[in-house]
Amino acid sequence: MSLPPSAPGQGASSAEPLNISTRKDRMHALLQAALNPAHLEIRDTSARHSKHVEMRQEQTQARGPHQKGQTHYEVTIIAEKFDGMPLLARHRFVQELLAEEFATGLHALQLHLRGEKTS
Repeated sequence: MSLPPSAPGQGASSAEPLNISTRKDRMHALLQAALNPAHLEIRDTSARHSKHVEMRQEQTQARGPHQKGQTHYEVTIIAEKFDGMPLLARHRFVQELLAEEFATGLHALQLHLRGEKTS
């Protein structure tokens, strides 16, 4: 039995495709499933960078000219999984979870990652 080609938003390690249209919603679903956080906030800050030539080029190449923004995000997560985990390891963990998004046009993340018992 052959599998259909990967759909946008379907992570390589995901058992089921994420059929969600916006990057913010896909990231929220992925982070929620992987971390079960006490707090998860995702803000699209792409408008602050919309005039950058690189952003306009990336939009055209990665997602097509019809989709604007969805390149820069600020993410705040408070999760038990981060307790006892060094800050750099937290950042790497989240970036690895979002690798598919980086491959399809996500350009930058500003991360605020805290454990439930530690900061």
